Amino acid sequence: MKRLSVIFFVGILIIISCSNETSTSKIISTETLLNELISLDRLNYMPDNQYKTVQFSSYDRRSTVPGRPGWFENSDGFGGEPVPGFLETISESDSTGTGEYLVCDIRGPGAIVRTWTAMINGDIDVYLDNENEPLYSGDAEEFLWNTAWALDNDNDSIFLESVFRQNDACYFPVPFSKGCRIVWRGDISQLHFYQIQVRLYESNTVIRTFRKADIGNASDIIEKVAGVFSDPGSAIRNNGSEVSGEIVVPAGKTVIVDTISGTKQISQLAYRIKSGDINTGLRKIILSIFFDDSSVPQVNSPIGDFFGAAPGINPYSSLPFTVDENGLMMCRFPMPFEKRALITIDNRADEDMHLEYSYYLADYEWIESISMHFRAKWRIDRNLTASNIDVQDIPYLVTKGKGRFVGVAAFIKNPSNVPSSWGNWWGEGDEKIFVDDDISPSVFGTGSEDYFNYSWSSSALFDHMYCGQPRNDGPANRGFVTNYRYQVIDDIVFNSGLAFFMELYHHGIVHDFDYGRICYYYAPPETIDDNMRISDADLDKQSMTPWNAPEKYLGSDGYEFIEAEDIVSLYPADRLFYDYLWSGGRAFFNNFGSQGDSFELRFSITEAVEKSIRLTMAHTPMSGKVKIYIRGLVEQTAVEVDLKSAYRMLSRNHSLKRVELQPGNYSVIVENLEDGPNRVGVDFIWL
Repeated sequence: MKRLSVIFFVGILIIISCSNETSTSKIISTETLLNELISLDRLNYMPDNQYKTVQFSSYDRRSTVPGRPGWFENSDGFGGEPVPGFLETISESDSTGTGEYLVCDIRGPGAIVRTWTAMINGDIDVYLDNENEPLYSGDAEEFLWNTAWALDNDNDSIFLESVFRQNDACYFPVPFSKGCRIVWRGDISQLHFYQIQVRLYESNTVIRTFRKADIGNASDIIEKVAGVFSDPGSAIRNNGSEVSGEIVVPAGKTVIVDTISGTKQISQLAYRIKSGDINTGLRKIILSIFFDDSSVPQVNSPIGDFFGAAPGINPYSSLPFTVDENGLMMCRFPMPFEKRALITIDNRADEDMHLEYSYYLADYEWIESISMHFRAKWRIDRNLTASNIDVQDIPYLVTKGKGRFVGVAAFIKNPSNVPSSWGNWWGEGDEKIFVDDDISPSVFGTGSEDYFNYSWSSSALFDHMYCGQPRNDGPANRGFVTNYRYQVIDDIVFNSGLAFFMELYHHGIVHDFDYGRICYYYAPPETIDDNMRISDADLDKQSMTPWNAPEKYLGSDGYEFIEAEDIVSLYPADRLFYDYLWSGGRAFFNNFGSQGDSFELRFSITEAVEKSIRLTMAHTPMSGKVKIYIRGLVEQTAVEVDLKSAYRMLSRNHSLKRVELQPGNYSVIVENLEDGPNRVGVDFIWL
């Protein structure tokens, strides 16, 4: 078995110096596309080899024209759809339930750049360049989640998956020169979610079609990609001189951080708030950057939202952005300009703010009609009613002109009273991205979390090079949520315009819902967009609607909820912690001192029932492992849970094993498994 391994040398730095795309057309191959995985510099030019990024997905085929009936239909891979979510049905289901369905049939040069699935049964056949034999014929999930290993399983599966898989998506490029045909063979009545993102190149583009040997031949490049992905902050360095300083911005004032002349490029722009109310400053300090005497800033955003950290500091590491636990925030998207750049800070807080900053400044060759400015535009819609009845398209970005779309971060306030994801999930809606003269979207998704590369309305925190969820308060998807996706190899090139919408489609009806987002793209000066200047009302403090009691709905229907402080064995008066996270605004907390310490939650059952008892509990940086069980039913019900969170307090649901309970009195025991202190909080119990 061949082993592709990453070799690190002490004292040696991986330096990424990616050539731009302004030279004559080059041959596109697996190797060139692998290099694009870690290339940010190429994004500030219009590509020499023009392409259009499209997506083949299992979206509901009844959604055809905006505003027409069916536009918000949502049968997109669960099974049994009124219209199969494929280009066509090749053969109907046989006696075993298996049919054949066409995913895509591309004529011309292109490249697969991203695949995703939440779950899919059956097999996939992938044919390149009209060849009779498939490049791949086998398990559909394996191809969509670990493409490189599926194509050449002589290599190390774990290593390849660690490099190219990001949550439920995979970013392994597969180029083809003449065409790509993908057929799915499976049971249409069962789960079959899929997204396959493809670049479609102009017909005269020279492409070297993928061959299985490419993976072994590109081992050095794959190791380089792995090295950068493991530590982008250390691996990516730019030429030029470092500029750094500190500023104090008086309350209500705007100050000029820097005025730069010449044809230059800013890179590795970093900020940190050193004093003042940091959480307030992250939203009320506005970062603006004007390139080449623009009358409106190309970058205009609250400083925390610009770095994808909002609300508050939520640490994560990605290719273009890093947010550290100490509050240092860095952007690695390069920002070129032809003549001048002006950086300003507008402090709309009620107190002075002290910031430190740094960036690298290098010479740059500005090429007319090809070079582009970096743009980052933030907006927020507040006090919305999120609904599963009155679904609406939320505009992310609408432009007229040309450019390259390279990513987005979304900032959600979801004050649902339902404690389960099946009930408080906010992102059932799909992304719809119209490019140039599209009548139907070039990219039509299958759910908001699918766009952000996860599935099943997961509350898990994660960060990858292109996608992440650095904040999700809980329980399930309640509270403040932050998602990001940066489109580097799957960037969207547009020549006359782009319109990006995301459906706001909630499981229930929730008032006082806020939806913030920032879009990142490159464009020349003449490209316009639909963003407006940030108002003071946009920046008002976001307060979570008081949570009086958990609501019985969908996933929580059929349960009774009892507040922990009402049934705990310990006297709770001095052990209550107050916060918007908790039902009734408070939760019971206990500080265990040693292993084996415990407390109990007492409840009664009036009639025989078989169910899984649940607890909604706190995860904190001071928490650890506990064992939870029903007294007298240890073997039948016990679960071990790690309540530790890395950075902030979270609310999460935990289920005991399912058991039959007869009428009587019971106690749920929460036992400390740590050798020393362990802070444990319980909000309420589900019966």
